[in-house]
Amino acid sequence: MFFIFLCCSDLGDEARNRIAELYKTLMPRLVNYSKARLVDPSYAEDIAQTAFIILIKKYDSLIHDDLSFWMLQVVDYLIKNKNRKEENRKSII
Repeated sequence: MFFIFLCCSDLGDEARNRIAELYKTLMPRLVNYSKARLVDPSYAEDIAQTAFIILIKKYDSLIHDDLSFWMLQVVDYLIKNKNRKEENRKSII
């Protein structure tokens, strides 16, 4: 899904190549980080994929010096939101 979204984006070839390279190097680490922090680790890949989709959407407005750190912050935010939803769901049940 990620590469289809990347190919359909309005980004130039250089930006697409940079994001694809970042995906190859960073994706496994983000998934592992997510698995360790999520209440339900089965959402880890979804969280990491969502972070990359956000990156693609916001790429032109970002400072490209430390995208790895930015991605970690996005993943952390997504994890916190997902955990909050899981805890609320459990408390309702």
